[in-house]
Amino acid sequence: MPEIKELIASGHHLITAAQSPRSIGRDAATAAYDILGGNTPDRHIVLPTRLLTSENIGEVDVNAWE
Repeated sequence: MPEIKELIASGHHLITAAQSPRSIGRDAATAAYDILGGNTPDRHIVLPTRLLTSENIGEVDVNAWE
């Protein structure tokens, strides 16, 4: 969502939250391998979420969002 980066940087949007699809997929695959291996994965998997504001939006690689 490169558009949201532009909106936040220009002040037309104040804040958004971002998660990493790569991390979500990795955690899902780890849980699947646990199940296939006869283990019980954690019942709740906490996904890191980053709050993006005008103060830190320049640190974000929008290409990683796609």
